[in-house]
Amino acid sequence: MKKTGSYIKYLLVGVFFAFWIFLGLKHFILRSLDLGPVAVYKKLTDLGGVDCIYVVSRDILIFSKTLNDRYEYAAFKVNGQAATHYFGPFYNSGESLLNIQKYNDAINVWAVNMELRLKNGNVDKSTFGDVGRKFKSILVSRANSISIGEDAYTLGNLSSEEREFIVQVYKNIKSQQ
Repeated sequence: MKKTGSYIKYLLVGVFFAFWIFLGLKHFILRSLDLGPVAVYKKLTDLGGVDCIYVVSRDILIFSKTLNDRYEYAAFKVNGQAATHYFGPFYNSGESLLNIQKYNDAINVWAVNMELRLKNGNVDKSTFGDVGRKFKSILVSRANSISIGEDAYTLGNLSSEEREFIVQVYKNIKSQQ
């Protein structure tokens, strides 16, 4: 007759392997980027300006920055995949199983590729870089906010002027494609 301790040992080994199989298989489930409905997210800068992110469609984001009478905006083509959500606040947005991060209160976490397609403004030097610039980032959506990299923006109300602005920029982007 076997001792109870050996059954517990087999059970623990089984749970250990089941956990790693769960992590491994979960990593292969992919979802394409979907940022949700048209919305605006805003934040106040240290200098008193307003930075905004406009979610225009499932693949276009517009960033705008205003300070006094100065403004600039940039439109980005965005694509990416949902980070693998394991349980609770733990997500993996990387290439390996060891890239698990904690994102509290996240609804979705996306690993995104962004390409600057269009920019304009009346500033002396743009903060967005050159058209065609590409980079990767992590986008985290929460109930009333969105974060891109280290920058957090709060959900705001979309005014009629902002709607007209994003429609015009969207038309300009689509005419370039």
